[in-house]
Amino acid sequence: MRGADCGTTTLEYAYSTTTGLLSSLNATVQNSSIPVTYTYQGTNQLRSKAIGSVMTKAYNFGTSSGYRTALPNFVNYRDPDGNLIYGDYCLYDGNGRIVSIADSGNTSSVRATYGYDEQGQLTSAAVGGTRYTYTYGMAGVRSSKTVGSTTYKYTTLSGPVTRQTGGNAITHHKKITDRERGRL
Repeated sequence: MRGADCGTTTLEYAYSTTTGLLSSLNATVQNSSIPVTYTYQGTNQLRSKAIGSVMTKAYNFGTSSGYRTALPNFVNYRDPDGNLIYGDYCLYDGNGRIVSIADSGNTSSVRATYGYDEQGQLTSAAVGGTRYTYTYGMAGVRSSKTVGSTTYKYTTLSGPVTRQTGGNAITHHKKITDRERGRL
């Protein structure tokens, strides 16, 4: 089956003759082809999705329920010859929020971690040796961010940030309404 041409973009779909499931998608954008391949397991559950030879996502399913139990754990990035450049191994909490990213070749080598509060708001992150922490007010609006040892405090009007202080600077944010735009 061939999709409609959209300017210089063409989409070609291929389906399995035995299962009827999508097996590949090829997008041609300005004469560059981007193939996407899907593999399935057992009872037609998506097992992996590969974008060319550059990236592969693997999906996990529960053995008893048959439902996907986690978001993709492995994301591998490859060069055009199919050689692995690097890969991510991602772990998620019970609510589907990412909690850590490690090297897929060495899952004990954690590159990033994330923490959340009971409301699901990001409260901490450690990425590339830098620690981030976030605090929130009673309304759930972020009130501060700390990057390393520098704290930024936010002033809000129960919504958007109107002022940020910290890091030897004060930054004011103002949303210009359509009415105000007419006066400029």
